[in-house]
Amino acid sequence: GRVLVTFIITDEGDIKDPVVVGGVDPLLDAEALRVIKLMPKWKPGTIDGVKVRQRAYVSFMFDKLEMSAVTFDAYYPGLKNSSF
Repeated sequence: GRVLVTFIITDEGDIKDPVVVGGVDPLLDAEALRVIKLMPKWKPGTIDGVKVRQRAYVSFMFDKLEMSAVTFDAYYPGLKNSSF
């Protein structure tokens, strides 16, 4: 599914107030917000050479996952790489 997130880019390039405006599932929505919050500063928009705040939209596309694999990894992280 596709998750659409909107947020404000400040005149200093910081990301403020990310919000899911088109969600699919609470877990996928939360993951999209988590990724947005990890992003580095953006290059701010300018009007006539002056830095300004702007609204941005980012779309995340998630492929169908095998839920058993997701659950296994969530409860036993790193176990797939173990030697037994």
